[in-house]
Amino acid sequence: MFGDRVDTERAHATTIVRLTAGLPIALCSVAARLAAKPRSSLERMATDLGTGKKRLAVLSARNEEDSVQATFDLAYQALPPEAARLYRLLGLHPGAEISAGAAAAAINETVGKTQPLLEELVEVSMLTAPEDDRYVFHDLHRLHAVEKAELHDSGDEREAAQLRILEWYLRAARSTAHLVTLDEDPIGYEFTQRKPDTASLPEAEHALDWLERERTNLYSAMQAAAQLGLPELAWQLADAMWPLFLLHKHYRDFLTVSQLGAKCAQEWGNAYAETLMLNRCGAACRGAGRFDEAVEYYGAALRTLPAEGDQLAAIRSVEGLGLVALAQGRLDDALREFGEDLRRSRELGRQHDVALAMVNLGVTLTRKDRVGEAIENLEEARRILADEGDGYNVARARIDLARALALSGNVAEARDHATEAKTIMHGRGSAFEEARAMQVLAEVADLAGEAAEAQRRYTEVLPIFTELGRPEAKEVKERLRATETPSS
Repeated sequence: MFGDRVDTERAHATTIVRLTAGLPIALCSVAARLAAKPRSSLERMATDLGTGKKRLAVLSARNEEDSVQATFDLAYQALPPEAARLYRLLGLHPGAEISAGAAAAAINETVGKTQPLLEELVEVSMLTAPEDDRYVFHDLHRLHAVEKAELHDSGDEREAAQLRILEWYLRAARSTAHLVTLDEDPIGYEFTQRKPDTASLPEAEHALDWLERERTNLYSAMQAAAQLGLPELAWQLADAMWPLFLLHKHYRDFLTVSQLGAKCAQEWGNAYAETLMLNRCGAACRGAGRFDEAVEYYGAALRTLPAEGDQLAAIRSVEGLGLVALAQGRLDDALREFGEDLRRSRELGRQHDVALAMVNLGVTLTRKDRVGEAIENLEEARRILADEGDGYNVARARIDLARALALSGNVAEARDHATEAKTIMHGRGSAFEEARAMQVLAEVADLAGEAAEAQRRYTEVLPIFTELGRPEAKEVKERLRATETPSS
């Protein structure tokens, strides 16, 4: 009987297995219910199981001592009080995977005291530990944990736990700010919860790996903050993810986070914060080659920025419009926008932004075959950035300087700059900037008449740009095709 039903409703049977994680007791409960109602469809069962809190009730028949609910209750009742509290409050965690640091924040304890409690939950199969420092609920256990929290913890206690978790994510993400030179001072945030155990925060040398690993959780935390009516906290979480998106791109996630950040800034009533996020929406679209959308976002940022007060965000908007024009080959428009960027930066006394504008002017002048002027701008930008202590953008300037020097005939110096910049960007974890240096090294080889070397390097760099979704992939593909030796 069941075989026929599975054969005719295989997709719904697969959904039922997924929603129960294949737990034997849960599948037995499903089978018992279907046997009792032979006319009931697997589609109806899958729909019922897919309805959040209703899932446990569906799997727990009345007077069924070995139901899922009863089994989970027995396991919960056997837990020591501290482990039981951790179990309940972990149900409030916004993401699928939980670290010991986030768990410690949930119960307001140190990692040292929380770790043994986590292991207790793993031993009784109320959590799984798929890898080091990653703990995962099955959905049924999460629903059970939330149910117990609602029963045993007051609304204030649950709210405080959620805030501790969300603010822990913000503190942890902010601790990665050293990965980049921030374009401006961050907008302040007044934490409501005490500072967490320092051991729970990411170590400096593993900061970028931490951001990558927690990328999904950070977005989930941001969504949770927005849903809880905490738009300022949600915006701060979006802002703190900037080092990840600058270095690893992830343009789709970058855009999604920035769009929600702009919406939260509106709800918060902070027009400047909204402008910053609109600029980041523009940057995400520009990086993905969605240039018309990028122009719309940069224009919206300029319109949103209040006329009075800090005008720093306008520099980012104008710079972005210049970068779009450059990418589209509208070189005169790019020169105009970067010239305006330079003027505004000087007017505001922003030496760092002056240097970035000069880098972009240098790139554009190189494209217009005004190589001497390009080298002057790039050398000056490099000097200023070095004085500012911005090693990342010094390396960026050297990549573009290398291209200009190669075109001027100084191949050896160009190769040195590009090679050193590649090493720096590799160390910084920026696959995109490392790929740019590799592209320039290929171009240098091409100019030096080293066709085989150029072909090798273009071949290496193409999959990187392709994986990142960068428009440069098209240019590299064309250059690679031009270097290929014709078949005899």
